[in-house]
Amino acid sequence: MRKDSGHELKELNVHSRKLRLLTWQVDGGLSQSQEMMQIQADTLNISIHRPEMSEITALGAAIAAGLAKGVWKDVVEMDKALEDHHKEDVFNGRLDEKQRKKRWDLWEWGVQKSFGWVKEGLQDLQE
Repeated sequence: MRKDSGHELKELNVHSRKLRLLTWQVDGGLSQSQEMMQIQADTLNISIHRPEMSEITALGAAIAAGLAKGVWKDVVEMDKALEDHHKEDVFNGRLDEKQRKKRWDLWEWGVQKSFGWVKEGLQDLQE
């Protein structure tokens, strides 16, 4: 993400209810895994925020509907109204740079090993 965006990451959020500068959103089933969140924090060496509310798609639809119907006049008012209900877990990187680099190199090695495993003539069976 750093390479693609050209920006230094500071933290990852499962959702960004508060408008934070330079945050990236993560969601989906794996975001409920303590281990996966810690691995990401260790690998990226940034804070990862995971809210207690895991139904992010439904929450987003409800927020959009509420804004469209005038429940809140704008995102700032909505944020203020919901701030008492916002609980989250925060995962911070625990690895030093040498350990982090070793794990990153191992991951890149694994990705490289996964290339080219499809055998000639069997593509139609693997689709």
